[in-house]
Amino acid sequence: MNITLKKKKLMNGKFSLYLEFYKGSTTDANGKRIHLRDFEYLKLYPTQDPKTAK
Repeated sequence: MNITLKKKKLMNGKFSLYLEFYKGSTTDANGKRIHLRDFEYLKLYPTQDPKTAK
């Protein structure tokens, strides 16, 4: 299992931080690979270029 911290840019200029849990992959009956992933959003929204230390 791989755990990765990722970010997504929001429309207001901030980022949304979330964790991606990658559990590997399986193959379905047609031979197509299906990736097993779960996401957990952390509800943290840092700004891209802060003007002050706050």
